[in-house]
Amino acid sequence: MDFTSLDPVFARKAADLVRNCGRRGVEVRPYCLIKTPLQQAAQWRGGRTAEEIARAVRILRESGAEHLAACIEAVGPQFTARLTGGAPGLDWHQYGLAMDSMLVFDGVAVWAPEDPGWATYAAEAEYLGLNPGRNWGNNPHVQMPMREPSAWGYAKCNAMMLDRFPEIRDLVEA
Repeated sequence: MDFTSLDPVFARKAADLVRNCGRRGVEVRPYCLIKTPLQQAAQWRGGRTAEEIARAVRILRESGAEHLAACIEAVGPQFTARLTGGAPGLDWHQYGLAMDSMLVFDGVAVWAPEDPGWATYAAEAEYLGLNPGRNWGNNPHVQMPMREPSAWGYAKCNAMMLDRFPEIRDLVEA
């Protein structure tokens, strides 16, 4: 896995996490590092009603996050289960500070939440100073232990996403 797209400090910890789990007999394969705001918006829209989506778009716009609101609108309806709690700009994947991994046994992905490999993954993540998603029911996820991006305010998140992903600038008319 190429960790170069990640924040350098997090990249070292992510690589150590994969290696440490392997040493303990748990094969971990990262499958999601960076997500664009549009990818995040598509995952966020899944499992939400039109009213929830409209409310989020309104709040983002009123808070100076026009481009993040536009990402939610641009991806259109997503007919999936709810996949994430983080709207675009509000998830650590977009800042290079999160990773999702699968467990692998004999070449087969293991997703069963009771598999003991998840406990190993979470324990190793905590040992490295990371926050494992197992703490809130998201076994594959690990992230840096920081306040949520929303603590910066939606307008700042919007500006940071424009810096990292300038292609979303085109979603809002000048």
